[in-house]
Amino acid sequence: MKKIRPKLDQNWISTLQLAKALGVCTKTLYRLKNSGALKPGKHYIIVSVSSAIRPTFRWHLERCELAMGITLEKR
Repeated sequence: MKKIRPKLDQNWISTLQLAKALGVCTKTLYRLKNSGALKPGKHYIIVSVSSAIRPTFRWHLERCELAMGITLEKR
């Protein structure tokens, strides 16, 4: 998988932070990523070094909310 590294800002958060913010489990996020519903570079990026055993992700909160159809009122 090619790494796409957009400029990081406060909208890019950890997997656990995103799961808590959206009220879903981390497995749900990974299922959406693996199914293609969440796209690399737009919804998530890999921030770990290439030699890491497991990748570390950062997720864009607002874009993931839109993709999942979650608004502040639904949380």
